[in-house]
Amino acid sequence: MLAERSHETGLRLFGQGQYKAALREFGRAIGEEESSRRWNDWAVTQTALHQPEEAEEGFRRALELDGRYAEAAVNLGALLIHLERNAEALTFLEGALRSLEENHKSSIWPLIEQCRSKLPAGFRPDAKGVAAILGQFVSSEPNEQSYFNRQASGYSNSAPPSTT
Repeated sequence: MLAERSHETGLRLFGQGQYKAALREFGRAIGEEESSRRWNDWAVTQTALHQPEEAEEGFRRALELDGRYAEAAVNLGALLIHLERNAEALTFLEGALRSLEENHKSSIWPLIEQCRSKLPAGFRPDAKGVAAILGQFVSSEPNEQSYFNRQASGYSNSAPPSTT
């Protein structure tokens, strides 16, 4: 109960532009009970406070807790674009498309196109790196894990060398 109250207070403070106070409340909420949503909101606040390293850690923690949390993947992708890590950003943004509802996908395409426009022509990311990142979006269900691993292995074995 305390965690939810602190989280709600953090959201209210963030909405009022009181980012440092919001960060304290999100931290309090996370200390009581971790969740991907709380980590994501903590990381968004770090972004607002111009703390990109901390924000990246928070978004990654949110995705560790819930690999299908598209909002955190999109936020991490947007941060990585800002940090000019476009290949990595593209992987997170494209991965998020799988979890987003159809009506939200259109807002992600401009970010994806922005990433692609900054990468060399014919760029193809390292297959093993892509598999590692996309693996975060696969549930722990054995059949899904098996299918993903089989597909990732086939992609890795047939992919041409990366141009990075």
